[in-house]
Amino acid sequence: MNDDTSTTNSGEAAETRESKTKRPANEASRREVLKRGAASAVTVGLGLAGPAGAASHGHSGEDSDEYDHSEEADVVLRNQMTDGTTIMVDEVDVPEGGFVAIHDTSLLSGAVVESVIGVSDFLEPGEHEDVEITLFDVPGAQFNVSALQETQALIAMPHRDTNDNQVYDFVTTAGEEDGPYVRSGQAVVDVGFAVLEEETPTPEPETPTPEPETPAVTPTPEPETPTPEPETPAITPTPEPATPTPEPETPAATPTPEPETPTPEPETPTPEPETPTPEPETPTPEPETPAITPTPEPATPTPEPETPAATPTPEPETASVEFLNQQTDGSTITVEEVTVPEGGFVAIHDTTLLEGAVVESVIGVSDYLEPGTQQDLEITLFDVPGAQFDVTELQETQVLFAMPHLDTNGDLVYDFVRSNGTDDGPYVRDGQAVIDVGFAILQ
Repeated sequence: MNDDTSTTNSGEAAETRESKTKRPANEASRREVLKRGAASAVTVGLGLAGPAGAASHGHSGEDSDEYDHSEEADVVLRNQMTDGTTIMVDEVDVPEGGFVAIHDTSLLSGAVVESVIGVSDFLEPGEHEDVEITLFDVPGAQFNVSALQETQALIAMPHRDTNDNQVYDFVTTAGEEDGPYVRSGQAVVDVGFAVLEEETPTPEPETPTPEPETPAVTPTPEPETPTPEPETPAITPTPEPATPTPEPETPAATPTPEPETPTPEPETPTPEPETPTPEPETPTPEPETPAITPTPEPATPTPEPETPAATPTPEPETASVEFLNQQTDGSTITVEEVTVPEGGFVAIHDTTLLEGAVVESVIGVSDYLEPGTQQDLEITLFDVPGAQFDVTELQETQVLFAMPHLDTNGDLVYDFVRSNGTDDGPYVRDGQAVIDVGFAILQ
């Protein structure tokens, strides 16, 4: 791989990632800085330190040019729904080939090898997209489960194939082989939230229920269809018997206009039937004309009621939050963007949220937010109405969660903690709380 090709591929990959995430042009470089800060926490556990760290995983000082190519290594792991058995890595660059491993958050506690819960097949050098990885199937590892048991944060990490056998030996060799790609002395990582999707066997029995109802309705109009057809021929024979028996029709035609009619009929029977012939032709186009007239009239009011109906539908689904990896002094955190269609707040939770501490995990919250989208919200940590803390700032680099909340009681005050979760609950989408996850790296 020559330098020109590598540079071009890297640029194209960067443009692809930027367009997919819809971030401004300057966001890509800032996100790289933040990810390098996040990787520093991981690098401590891996024992990496720039080229020297890379050499300890099978790369000597003579491979300096090869090591420089690792600057292109990158990975994107987005928040996603999963059944717990697989995870999807959106993009991964492995300039020299290798693998992409999935770690759980025990990596942050120093479990560098034990935290690996999934790994891809061998990847050829270059960029790969939509890499599906089976969880709890790692060479050299044993697990007591075969699927994720709860919603949690996961970490994606590209690894080299240092012994060139196209087999992931990082766990088997306790980290001696197939170490991670590094950039500026830090492991290349990205973090994403794996949200367990709800099982969907319930709607299946509901599907056949309307099906028998459909055929029951279908035969009903069928007997109605032949009914008007016999009526049509019944009208046709009516004028035929009227021709041979005009005289007996005279007593039946007691009304005033009918006795005048039979007198001219024997004199000019031939022209009279010709006369009514064009007459029915005349009314034929006349009903067609009014049929065309009402057609555009109902069409006009049809889109008008659809417009107000479509407006409220997307509103409850527009709640969202974007929380990037970032450096902090431990006292504040910044939420990149949050949308609260009905107003509310954005709360910051620590990882005890994953252990079920829904209320106790709140360590920060914004002021009341008006309905709409807000950007660059700075939130003071450890200052939450109704909560008490023993510290005033973060003590270490850690994973945090941003979660938009409603103002259910309309008092413009965050009462979620004070009410023990009864008031001001989170916005939800598809039955799941709307959240985003990011690393808070102490400066």
